[in-house]
Amino acid sequence: MRRQVALGAQMILVPSCTDTLAGYYRVALSCRARALENQCYAVHACTVNAAAWSLALDQNRGAAAVYGPVDHGFASDGVVSQGSLDQPGWVYADLDLQALSRVRALGQVTNHADWDLPGHLQVVPERVRL
Repeated sequence: MRRQVALGAQMILVPSCTDTLAGYYRVALSCRARALENQCYAVHACTVNAAAWSLALDQNRGAAAVYGPVDHGFASDGVVSQGSLDQPGWVYADLDLQALSRVRALGQVTNHADWDLPGHLQVVPERVRL
């Protein structure tokens, strides 16, 4: 994700299929961490309940959500929008890309600004494979 954001991504899509609450929370917490450390939006799209359309899937647990960085202008818990646990449906959110730019430039956390400091992962676009 770091490379994607360094190359201009402002939103990361995270599909998941988990059959336990532990699995769901593992992915949800990871999404929140990626939104914080990359100062971007992370969209968690998961399968829920029975998946009769697939022989490989059975009961699935989760709640779709959109997360943002925990910083100025964003929710104090990073949750932009979230569905109900194990309830199918759509989750909608208005994403403010200008707010991301402000946080990246003036936020409490300077992850995005610090990437170009010596010792940090350097992005070489011609070598990036997505």
